[in-house]
Amino acid sequence: MISNELPRWFSGFMFFVVRGSAGVWSIIFPTLLTSLGFMASGTVVITLLAVSLLIGTIWTPNTRGRSLETITEECYTRKKKGQKSMIHLKQ
Repeated sequence: MISNELPRWFSGFMFFVVRGSAGVWSIIFPTLLTSLGFMASGTVVITLLAVSLLIGTIWTPNTRGRSLETITEECYTRKKKGQKSMIHLKQ
């Protein structure tokens, strides 16, 4: 189960990290391409994409069949202490 007890600023922080890493990658990639060549650079990119796919597949919450309103309400309302989240990891 995924806990909904993360601070509200956490999603904004993660957005910053993802966008920042995309910016850094756009600066690093041309240098990587010229120094290592096309095959090595392509291998690095494919490896990062495979890791991203693996992480997304394993830790994406299972929300199939639920309305967006239900998911939003669950994610943005404060839970009473001890109450479990309704979002479950894929099995």
